[in-house]
Amino acid sequence: MPRHGIRKNQSFYWTLHGNSVALRSRSRAYVSPLENILYFQAVDWQSGLLTPQQKTLVPFFMPQSSNTVPIYAISDFKGLEADAVILLMRGKVLNHRQALYVGISRARASLSIIDDEVAAGDLPRGFKWDAQDCY
Repeated sequence: MPRHGIRKNQSFYWTLHGNSVALRSRSRAYVSPLENILYFQAVDWQSGLLTPQQKTLVPFFMPQSSNTVPIYAISDFKGLEADAVILLMRGKVLNHRQALYVGISRARASLSIIDDEVAAGDLPRGFKWDAQDCY
């Protein structure tokens, strides 16, 4: 049952443009911001979206396929570049700053850092954000 008794308006549909999706109206080109908000209040707002592809993280030396993403230790990654780099930094180790440098210097477009409280304490001060500042 839809939340707040609101049913999804059937005059909207999802379209795929390259790597992104867009919400479109069947009846007109302009959709007001209020109509967009009301659309997303329906429980089934996501119906019509494609199911995301599932990927499996595997060590880089294991067999790869189109459904796998290789993972590397920092020592394995030196000298390589990638469009996107995700750094997983946990606990107290001596090389967090070195790992950060390698990640920054190897990521062509995007660098994401996943850390815990201990590792965050080793990051440069400019890398510390409040949870409310991240989105």
